[in-house]
Amino acid sequence: MSSRRILIAYATSYGQTAKIAGRMADLLMASGEAVTLVNAGHHPRDFRTGEFDAVIIGGSIIGGRHQRALVRFVRAHRALLNATPSAFFSVSGSAASHLATERAKARQFVHDFLDMTGWHPGLTETIGGAMAYTKYNPLIRWLARRGAQAAGGPTDTSRDHEETDWSRVERFVQAFIQTVPVPAEKPALASR
Repeated sequence: MSSRRILIAYATSYGQTAKIAGRMADLLMASGEAVTLVNAGHHPRDFRTGEFDAVIIGGSIIGGRHQRALVRFVRAHRALLNATPSAFFSVSGSAASHLATERAKARQFVHDFLDMTGWHPGLTETIGGAMAYTKYNPLIRWLARRGAQAAGGPTDTSRDHEETDWSRVERFVQAFIQTVPVPAEKPALASR
């Protein structure tokens, strides 16, 4: 069986989305897929999304929106993304909340991003991120703590809090790979 060529492109502000994308890459490679992992804001100029059988794209919510680099990446490759099996994951504190209104907000961020970019992935998921208090500047730390307090999240700013549900990440990868066709085997050349 031929392995599928899968691109995982992500944008991250404090590292949790990169960690999640890396875990997805590990899971896919462990099942025999060929994975290319790229930061959407730092991909090579000659990079082409059309070289892949499927694409997963992810970004995090900071200040109520996804990263600009991710928006630019998706808009630049929208036609190929819409013609290729693809999935989107959005990382946020809202996705990890125990409050239904916060989880709905996380889904709305996904809807807004897809509406703004014109991309129509076959699968989307919201995934809890991390409260990286020790990495935030004082203003972001204060805003994040205030938001976490309102949403029932962690408020101890002396340390970071990982809220990623890793089993949810695994289920997302498993659901995604089911949507990707297996490439046809190329017949072996007959020797003379």
